[in-house]
Amino acid sequence: MVLITGVYLVLGGYFAVTMTDFIQGLIMIVGSLLMVAVLVGKAGGWAEVLNKLPQAYATHIPAFTTDMVIMLVALVFMTSFGTWGLPQMVQKFYAIKNESMILKAAIVTTLFSIIIVFAAYFNGALSHLFFNAPPLLAGKPDFDRLIPDLLHKFLPDTLMAVILLLVLSASMSTLSSLVLVSSSAVAIDLYQGRLHPEVKKERLLFLMRALSGVFVLLSFFIAKYEFAIIITLMSLSWGAVAGSFMAPFLYGLFWKKTTRAGAIAGVLSGLTLAVSLFFILGPAKSPISASIAMIVPFAVVPFVSFFTKQPDSELIAQAFSSEKV
Repeated sequence: MVLITGVYLVLGGYFAVTMTDFIQGLIMIVGSLLMVAVLVGKAGGWAEVLNKLPQAYATHIPAFTTDMVIMLVALVFMTSFGTWGLPQMVQKFYAIKNESMILKAAIVTTLFSIIIVFAAYFNGALSHLFFNAPPLLAGKPDFDRLIPDLLHKFLPDTLMAVILLLVLSASMSTLSSLVLVSSSAVAIDLYQGRLHPEVKKERLLFLMRALSGVFVLLSFFIAKYEFAIIITLMSLSWGAVAGSFMAPFLYGLFWKKTTRAGAIAGVLSGLTLAVSLFFILGPAKSPISASIAMIVPFAVVPFVSFFTKQPDSELIAQAFSSEKV
């Protein structure tokens, strides 16, 4: 995965990432729908599934408690709205040819999301029809084994190959997006924006290619040696990144009175809450920490903006102009 992603990132750049994301998205759609179709067939068909699934679910899942409801709501909120503040998602807008494409892209991505989310969660629910209890690891329930065991036991080998491509495609898409946003942040925002504003385009392009290769190799070593801290960072990432950027980004897009100080306060409050609550509440409740870290900056940004220097009027007029540039 690292080798393939590294090659098309370094040689092809942003356009290659956009094209491969499109192809990988098609693989995800086909694979996920085939997975649902085969498993429903193995379970006896749609009528059988819809009849037995509620009964099996009620037998396997204990009654909801207040803590479970809070955790579920926080998890849904984090995964649904957290993407609004992830830099690798925002960067996708740089590939838009013109403004007329925004609505088309919104429709396509909504349909894609519905298909992928339905397939993922419905297959999880189908596990209730194939297992009476979760697999055990050292005498304790190992819920992470449910889906792998389900796919391994009940899917034909040819479809398992498609599912493997699906997982590989999702992983490569994420890796390439993160590497691209990281390399451009260093090369364009830091090197060109702060250190060498007059740098030649060819040199900047070479730097981005080199940094892409470095970040891909770095991800390989992190995965190979399984550093324990990575698990902690992964649990922190949604709250820390989305909490830092979502409120400043959305206010900056839609509210003309957002100030630089307000945006910085929003970033710092989201980051501080995400990290501190993560260690106070523990990794098991990271969705709650992340959700709080994403919500609070929406109050911090306007509060600080009201008491700090307003942006230059000419800058605001240019930023919110409807004229095509």
